[in-house]
Amino acid sequence: DPFLKNEPLWSLSYEFFFYAIFPAVLYLGSRRPILTNHVIGFFCCCSYMWYSYSPGHFSLVMSYFLIWWTGAMAAKSYLDGFCSFSKIGSAVGWLFALFCISLIIVAKHGFQGFHQYPFLQARHFGCALFLLAVGISPFGETLSRKIKVWRISLSYVASISYGLY
Repeated sequence: DPFLKNEPLWSLSYEFFFYAIFPAVLYLGSRRPILTNHVIGFFCCCSYMWYSYSPGHFSLVMSYFLIWWTGAMAAKSYLDGFCSFSKIGSAVGWLFALFCISLIIVAKHGFQGFHQYPFLQARHFGCALFLLAVGISPFGETLSRKIKVWRISLSYVASISYGLY
């Protein structure tokens, strides 16, 4: 169940927390990027393992922070003109580790359904990993060139979606 039964806006508590800690994490990341990626990855993986033993909203939010952080690192790499696994490799490696941990937890707790813990989280971590891999791959680059025609309409829809928050 979403935090405080907040089904329509379930992600706001996650996003609020992510944006609240982002300035501090970004500052640390600008000073020691590799160390920051490893500390975040380790902490997020530990948070999810803790969640499997003692479910709590904070530990779940912290585990999902790795998806957000990896996306932020991919965006930074793209804006710097170097979008590749080599630029964000440690973040991707930690996301892969989190996905593997989630699969181990699925094996331990058993499959309860596609929309239930623990498979739901494994799906989220796996999907993030897959989309990142496709986006950074040569296929993703080709795909982005082919959908240039849609950019104007997609950017219009994106502004509406963002405005709904």
